[in-house]
Amino acid sequence: MSEPTRLPLSTAQQAIWLAHQLDHTRRKYTCAEYIRINGRVDVAAMAAAWDTVHREADVVRISSVHDGGEGDSGGGPYQLVGAEAGAVLPVHDLSGTEDPDRAAQEWLRDHVRVPADLATGPISSAALLKVTEDRFIFYFRSHHSLIDGYGVHLVGARLAELYSAYVADEPEPGDGFGRLDALLRQEADYRSSAAFAEDRDYWLGRFGDRPPAMRLPASISRVTDDERRLRIVRPIDRADIDGLATTAARAQSTWQVVLLAAVAAYLHRITARRDILIGLPVTGRRTSVSRRVPGMVTNTVALRLAVTEDSKLTGLVPQVAEEVREALRHERYRLEDIGRELGYPAEGAFLGPMVNFMPYERTLRFGDLPATTHNLSSGPPVDLAIHVRGHTGTAMSLVLEANENRHDIPALVAHREGLTTFVRALVARPDAPIAALDPVSEQEKHDLLVTRNATARTVRNPAEPARFDPTGPVPDLTVPEQFEAQARRTPNRVALSGIAGSWTYAALHDRVREIAGHLAEAGVGPEDFVALAVPRSPDMVAAMLAVLKTGAAYVPLDTNHPAARLRQLLDDIAPAQVLTTAAIAPKLPAGHLLVEELKGSTTRVDRAIDPATVAYVIFTSGSTGTPKGVLVPHEGLRDFVLDYLHRFEVDAHSRVLQFCSSSFDVAAGDIFPVLVRGGVLVLAPDGQAIAPDALLDLLRDEGVTHASLPPALLAQLPAVPLPELTTVLTGGEVPDADALRRWASGRRLFNVYGVTEATVASTVSPPLTGAEVPPPIGLPVDGCQVYVLDVLGRPATPGVPGELHLAGAGLARGYAGRPDLTADRFVPCPFGPPGARMYRTGDLVRWRPDGNIEHLRRLDDQVKLHGFRIEPAEIEAALARHPEVSVAVAVVREDEPGRRQLVGYVQPVPGGTPDPAELRRLLAGSLPDHMVPAAVVVLPALPLTTNGKVDRKLLPAPEFSASTVDHSDLAPEEAKLCDLFAQVLGRDRIGPFDSFFDNGGDSILVVRLVSRARKAGLRFSPRDVFERATVKELAAVVRAASTTSTSRPGRRPGSRASSSRHWPEPVRGCRVSCRSPRCRQASCTTTSSRGRPVTPTSHRSGST
Repeated sequence: MSEPTRLPLSTAQQAIWLAHQLDHTRRKYTCAEYIRINGRVDVAAMAAAWDTVHREADVVRISSVHDGGEGDSGGGPYQLVGAEAGAVLPVHDLSGTEDPDRAAQEWLRDHVRVPADLATGPISSAALLKVTEDRFIFYFRSHHSLIDGYGVHLVGARLAELYSAYVADEPEPGDGFGRLDALLRQEADYRSSAAFAEDRDYWLGRFGDRPPAMRLPASISRVTDDERRLRIVRPIDRADIDGLATTAARAQSTWQVVLLAAVAAYLHRITARRDILIGLPVTGRRTSVSRRVPGMVTNTVALRLAVTEDSKLTGLVPQVAEEVREALRHERYRLEDIGRELGYPAEGAFLGPMVNFMPYERTLRFGDLPATTHNLSSGPPVDLAIHVRGHTGTAMSLVLEANENRHDIPALVAHREGLTTFVRALVARPDAPIAALDPVSEQEKHDLLVTRNATARTVRNPAEPARFDPTGPVPDLTVPEQFEAQARRTPNRVALSGIAGSWTYAALHDRVREIAGHLAEAGVGPEDFVALAVPRSPDMVAAMLAVLKTGAAYVPLDTNHPAARLRQLLDDIAPAQVLTTAAIAPKLPAGHLLVEELKGSTTRVDRAIDPATVAYVIFTSGSTGTPKGVLVPHEGLRDFVLDYLHRFEVDAHSRVLQFCSSSFDVAAGDIFPVLVRGGVLVLAPDGQAIAPDALLDLLRDEGVTHASLPPALLAQLPAVPLPELTTVLTGGEVPDADALRRWASGRRLFNVYGVTEATVASTVSPPLTGAEVPPPIGLPVDGCQVYVLDVLGRPATPGVPGELHLAGAGLARGYAGRPDLTADRFVPCPFGPPGARMYRTGDLVRWRPDGNIEHLRRLDDQVKLHGFRIEPAEIEAALARHPEVSVAVAVVREDEPGRRQLVGYVQPVPGGTPDPAELRRLLAGSLPDHMVPAAVVVLPALPLTTNGKVDRKLLPAPEFSASTVDHSDLAPEEAKLCDLFAQVLGRDRIGPFDSFFDNGGDSILVVRLVSRARKAGLRFSPRDVFERATVKELAAVVRAASTTSTSRPGRRPGSRASSSRHWPEPVRGCRVSCRSPRCRQASCTTTSSRGRPVTPTSHRSGST
């Protein structure tokens, strides 16, 4: 027997062979097809036909593929092609089984899942299955590195051709297949030609700006060993076929181009993306040689199309025609080459759906016997593929395929129906802008606008002690009135626990009346504002309730903010009174009341509270450069509390954690529901970052049953038994998948979406299992209506992105003193009663197939960083106040995976030389810590787009300078610290006098530094880093620690109501995303070996 022929792998083969090495299942790249033959097959003729195919087709005789490394002669991966020997066709008779059809399907399923061993083979195989006397199945399997779909089709067609000749006793037809080596030589010649260079220039010119990868929103997200393909098929109606053909004729184009244009328009509609990237598979067989050789030749060309809401089908068709024409001119340049040149992680990873036209017939004839071909496997599935089989002169079918790890059947059906409906609308009105097309039926509108908002108020009356009718009327009592009623019912029950020991309802009620009396004596009443600059404590809770009792609105201020920021907020809101403590008073203007001195008042406050009056005012970051105060009425707060009680099953036995800063409205969700129900509010320590182990101790020792915790914190907390913690709320940022699974186990975990403008929470997910990544934001809470609207204000169908609008009793009155901004964001609601309003959230969402809402992204520049809602315009305005700054921009960058940082960019005035460190100090004196950029970059001129706007994509990454020092001259601990600083900060070199924060450090990286230092034998705390930020200063701390024996104080024992619990020392300085403490006096976080410190922040999906 002659030796096998050694041939190199083509570029396409190498790409798939390499991908196969990373597939530990060895199944993803299997290519398999079967042919169902109706009639009595001549088995001998079929075996002879297969023998001839085996001799003719080099690809089916490839016995193995090798890497060409050590032990070989080099030269890269190669394949061995066996001699043209005879082949045996196995025949399996299943006709005698109980269920032959089922047996055949099971055989096919089992055989196609056998792992492929390219190194030892066999790689290709065939078999004939006898199902009945007059029904047979021919099965062929190979590997995608050897053969593509067109090649499989060639094998099947040649098999049928040969069989037909043999049963008719005719000579073998045609010349058979071409040779594989000729195909490989042809590719080698191309890759060394001027045509290859020209093609490369075209593609790098088309995609050189590296557009963001395009992926459709996933309906599910999971990771499995196998990436299986989902497939749905439906015939295309003749009317739709004729419509495509007619539109193509009018445009002097083809129906394929018209359909591509329609798909691009559909993708714009469901993603709101204007830069549409589509993959168009091509056979790659431009020569007679390639058309005659079964092999791996097929390629995917990338189409890049500009689509806006103003685009029309008549305008898109010529654009698509030109794009396709140019792409096909350069189709031989491989997609994997484009991906490698541009640095995309995997072949085609940057493309959206594949659109594939399959004109060749799926039917064959074996002599007089009709047969149909069926694909079993053609490699790993893409995110979404749209196949059109047939052509306008015959029957056509629409096939949608998707990756089972990202989509499910309902999602595929939604895409099929949405695409079909949208194409019909486009063809019917080709001259209409995309945005003007409304393919939503009246029945669908009713479902989207009415049925999904049928949030009957399933509230309970807190006055009743146990289970009560969830359909009962909404109580007329406001929150402060409900609290008073509860305090009278259960005066001796514990109301508060945690940092200040136990307070009974009677004690808390007395303190509320005492503070309310003093406020009334000072003239405070309905529609007044009372600012609260009080750290978390029983007095903070009492002050909030006392202000509500007077009919006034409380305005909580974060006492950790700089004095300038606090004064700015007070100037804006002009409160009737300011309540604070002696410790905070120096940061505030004169004319305040010290809450600790408000004692002894006998003035009774028994005012009836109008639910329409304002209950509280929360400041949020402002897009115009200044923060804005949101006015939330009592009726919204009342309805939210009642929904919270029912939805999360809060009762007299509940113990709810108060963790979030009172300056966020999430705190209202922590505080008020449990206090109107007779449960216990557990106060976490204030003014510090709480170490994960201390928080776990608190949850366990206090028997907390309900806790609202941000996703970043959930990711840090280890899995420990907390049997009494039955309910966890989270939101604000996309939760970590592992954290979701961990925290969903054994309890109810909810993802909550809310905006300050709509009373804490607007939608809540169903209880999560941990498999939903990203989790949905759910459905509207009781009394809230949600509308997902497109750019023209029409309901967006499921799967189609739109802006989320909120309506209902929970809406805020507007912004304090900002009627223009109120009118812009709170707009008339066309779906409600006369006078109804709705709030434009600026959040892009979509209805999922399961009926829940999924949050996609923001529509404006607003960002969420470490749980905080940030308007870059406010930072830009603060930077622009510097006399040497002409223009300023603030952006969030992620130059390293998982590390998002706020960075400022400024352009100086002519002759100006602003100092970045001085600019950061300026910001630190007027903005909260989370709004101070990690770096400020001074550029001679900010890059601009052709429209004259700042081109944020071209803003350079910040460069952090470090001094050059010979580490051999440093003390051992200094040299170690220099290396650790460099590792954590991602710098090449750090000197002993370089500041951690001036080189991009933040509080998250502080914890990473502390952790790595401990492993290296260096002990210091996060607080040490904030107070001594240079290597030299920190080295002194390390030396001192090595000579002083320290021990951690043991936690004091205590009951749930104990007031003697040991807590880490309070710190009133920087919080999450703290920057250099040299900006102002600050001490910072404590931590433990369990994880990095965390700070109470807002934590909902969406805006705060």
